[in-house]
Amino acid sequence: MALLDEAMLAVLSGELRPEWAGNLYRHLMAAFHELADVRRAAEWTEATGRWLAGLPAAVLFTGICRVHRSQVLQLEGAWAQAEREAALVCAPPRSRSPWPPASPRSPAGACEELQRTASTYGSTGLEAGGRPEAALPTLRAACRRWQELDAPFDAARAAALRGRPQLPAGLTGREAEVLALVAAGRTNQEIADALVLSHKTVARHLSNIFTKIEVTSRTQAAAYAFEHGLAAPERG
Repeated sequence: MALLDEAMLAVLSGELRPEWAGNLYRHLMAAFHELADVRRAAEWTEATGRWLAGLPAAVLFTGICRVHRSQVLQLEGAWAQAEREAALVCAPPRSRSPWPPASPRSPAGACEELQRTASTYGSTGLEAGGRPEAALPTLRAACRRWQELDAPFDAARAAALRGRPQLPAGLTGREAEVLALVAAGRTNQEIADALVLSHKTVARHLSNIFTKIEVTSRTQAAAYAFEHGLAAPERG
């Protein structure tokens, strides 16, 4: 990772021609996807956006930068901003990509590739596939890590996937997701953006949640979520 940071410094310092710098940035972001290094992705995307601001001719890499920025914003739960960035990629003027389109893979081919990868690399996520009991520790850790990375939607999704056979107080799966985001300190609008709901729908869910768990404030609701394992533990 230190070498990747060093490569990024070469991009931002102007040591490379724009086409080489853009290609390097593209490969660095591919590494982010493989390693799920959210913080570096956000830092690299922000820094590259500033670099591109002085290069109006680099239309292609401006589009790629927007794609990656959209991905980072989505992770952070800023769905409306992520959608705007993605829409700008498709807006004219559009540059023509110098790379040929990738050949599509069949579902069977993708499954075979996944099996080969699982047999070659000891990935916890791949090894847990098909064995729910083995996935639980990973899901608990994933929920905690997503919370630390300020990725509320992924944290709520990991919490939902932990496989609770019956939620307390008659809560639905969606209500549990909303409650987890309340416990993360999100506003109603932020919850609506993260779960792709309307503001009114979130308010209705909260009203139902408060009634079911018999609380009258968001603070009490958050405490209930932590006590019943519906949200990641608070960091001390």
